[in-house]
Amino acid sequence: MRKIIYIVWVTVILMIGLVLIQNQSLYSTEQSLSLNLLLFDIVLPPLPNGVILLFFFFSGILLSAAGSMIGRLKTRKALKRCKATGDGYIDKIGVLKNQLDEMKSRSNPKTTFKSSLMNPAAGGDHAPA
Repeated sequence: MRKIIYIVWVTVILMIGLVLIQNQSLYSTEQSLSLNLLLFDIVLPPLPNGVILLFFFFSGILLSAAGSMIGRLKTRKALKRCKATGDGYIDKIGVLKNQLDEMKSRSNPKTTFKSSLMNPAAGGDHAPA
């Protein structure tokens, strides 16, 4: 299975290389970018198209990573909030269990008495049943 994965990756890399080599004239031609913001114009010096494509490619990667980090931070904050809520519930359950134990101990007094009926060796006038 690993050999197949390696073959697929080598094929993908070769195809990308083939596209880059066949379009080398496109990537090497220079082009100037300009931006008109109504108040002022921004004009960049002529750059090769390959450099411009790489710039926008890596800026897209950075933007997607930033979006991912924001999502992770929101998730982490939500998990902390849920954990705090769960800990509060666990504390409340412990308090309620203690109250339940106290109520049980009040309703069932622990009275221990020894009966001579249970112990025939104690010497009673009854015969064991």
